[in-house]
Amino acid sequence: MIKKNMKLVYLIIGLGALLQGYLTGVIAGVLPFMIKEFDLNTTIQGLVSSFIFLVELLAL
Repeated sequence: MIKKNMKLVYLIIGLGALLQGYLTGVIAGVLPFMIKEFDLNTTIQGLVSSFIFLVELLAL
């Protein structure tokens, strides 16, 4: 039987994964508009894309 604390851990991990997927989708949807608006080169595009993962890591 799974302990009550483990259920809470699984819930938090699941919510974290859900939020990571949501934020990745938001960045993927916004990035084309940012490229046009700010005239981003490929290096800056990569930095913008990976910055979201850095923020998620720091949020943990």
